[in-house]
Amino acid sequence: MFTLFARSNMKVLHLVPSAFEYYDDIRSRVSGWLNHMPEFGVEVEVVTIYYGTTAQGMKKQTAAESPKSKFIGRVETGEVVSNWGDYDLIHWHCPFMGGARHFLDAVISHPDIPLVVTVHRLPRFGDILEIVMYWYNRYWLRKILRVATAVALVDPNLATEKWVRGAVGNQDKVFAMYPEVFKDQKKFTPRAVAEHLVILYNSIVQRS
Repeated sequence: MFTLFARSNMKVLHLVPSAFEYYDDIRSRVSGWLNHMPEFGVEVEVVTIYYGTTAQGMKKQTAAESPKSKFIGRVETGEVVSNWGDYDLIHWHCPFMGGARHFLDAVISHPDIPLVVTVHRLPRFGDILEIVMYWYNRYWLRKILRVATAVALVDPNLATEKWVRGAVGNQDKVFAMYPEVFKDQKKFTPRAVAEHLVILYNSIVQRS
């Protein structure tokens, strides 16, 4: 049985997507989760994956949504990779845009540091930029899911998506996080999700 509270000083880096307004839903959701993780003994740092600068408005909004986590904002990929070994676990939130090659290389070169990947939704197929991000994720997300230690799915439809299942490979590493897995869906709260994620982190770190 795995304990809820993280082992002493567990430090987790969250890679959160940001591309204009396209990933605001994911960033806002994740901020809600991360705000509760320190309650369970997890030190959280957050960087945004994006090829542009982090808007001041985003920093303020994220700080308001998740005041207990350390929001670093946009950091050069090289700086993130150079500090990869400072963390006990990396949590990559997808879909995303930018930095895939550098971060994937870091994952592969640090096999002792577990990688959790949360797929929040499928890439959308709308305007020109969304089309670019769609195919970017269809290419890179396959590679990322293949090397992930655990894959958390927020949308139950993702569990039956053929290319997602094919990319994940071993279905034993899939962790369901959609409301249907909670007996009482009213309990599908940011704190409840944070609690489930910390249990997942503990199970992974204890095995590594």
